Amino acid sequence: MAQTHFSGPLVIGSGQFETAIAAKTLTAKDDGKTIVITGTGYTYTLPAPSAGFSLRFVVQAAFATNFVVAGGNSLLHGSMDVNSARVNATGASNINFVGTAETIGDWVEIWSDGTNWYVNGFGEAIGGITAT
Repeated sequence: MAQTHFSGPLVIGSGQFETAIAAKTLTAKDDGKTIVITGTGYTYTLPAPSAGFSLRFVVQAAFATNFVVAGGNSLLHGSMDVNSARVNATGASNINFVGTAETIGDWVEIWSDGTNWYVNGFGEAIGGITAT
């Protein structure tokens, strides 16, 4: 039977979770994180696009004010399924989790090719996630 030896840290998945508690400008250190949205909406600003950088945003509790993911000037592309309707983010600058329309479990994944940001996501209620 073969044995496996590891020297250095073993990381399986990022295992990084962060609860949004204030507005934030993300950096390379945030790559791979899942951002949990639980209360008052804030704005999280993406860094400049960097190939391979990715994030996931998940609604964990209801909130009254929009939570905004600011992606830069028209750099967001892709689409999300929101209440069985496609919400396109082609050339969008922001993804908005809409306060009072969000549902626990709504999510958006964002990743970059170094030039643009690409989005995919799901929202249960009509108008729960928008792209502007």
